[in-house]
Amino acid sequence: LGQSLCRYSRTSSIYLEGFGCDHERDFLPFHYLPNECTSYLYDGVTCLDDFSFSPNYDSAYFTHNIRSLSMFTKKAFIFYGRKNYVATWTSDNFYDGIRTESRNLKEYLQGSPIAGLILTGIDDPLNEVIINDYYTRFQSYITLLRINNLNLKIGLYLSASTIISKKNNKEWFDFSKINLIMDYYLITFHDFNECTENLLNGGTTPLDSNDPYINTLNKFADALSASNIAKEKVYLEFVLTPTLPNEFLKGSHCTTSYT
Repeated sequence: LGQSLCRYSRTSSIYLEGFGCDHERDFLPFHYLPNECTSYLYDGVTCLDDFSFSPNYDSAYFTHNIRSLSMFTKKAFIFYGRKNYVATWTSDNFYDGIRTESRNLKEYLQGSPIAGLILTGIDDPLNEVIINDYYTRFQSYITLLRINNLNLKIGLYLSASTIISKKNNKEWFDFSKINLIMDYYLITFHDFNECTENLLNGGTTPLDSNDPYINTLNKFADALSASNIAKEKVYLEFVLTPTLPNEFLKGSHCTTSYT
């Protein structure tokens, strides 16, 4: 991922001259992407129940956008998830399904510049699966995805607020059982706190707070330190343009600027 992975959403809330509030052109042109980005992350692809694949957004432009990102000679990664995490991971045909998924994924990505996947939707170990069997399935899932996609890096998308809330929950992820097989963990601060009036100016990721209901960076640091996640594989995602509640908006999102 490098030092500065940049997430590209195509649509943009940032007003740029000639590009704001025009539904035909309301997207961030590729040449505006910062040179400081070491790689790019794009959202993304969902594996459907029949093991075919569907872009999450903007399907007409998905292949074009991925190839355009690769023109910068930097690696491109995508979010990747299953349409029904619980049903597929508890299926009696789980292992046959992964093999099919892996073969189809190789064909789907063939010729694309995608360097890796970031798995989404895997927020908790499944209560429906015996815990030891769950981690066996998790390891098998990653291993079998890689069999047909040897050069593909695979990471897991996690929430910073969830890591705080699960700090003392021994039934949450035992990362020691998946650390070796994961290439990285991407921890997002999206929705770390709701953008309330009290946080509007100071930001939704405060260092500390006297309010026990506010998530803080100090709380996150404590929870991360207490976790057995492989710290050297952790990357953090901060949101530069947080979602504003409608009561704070004086215009449409596409004309909102952030400082």
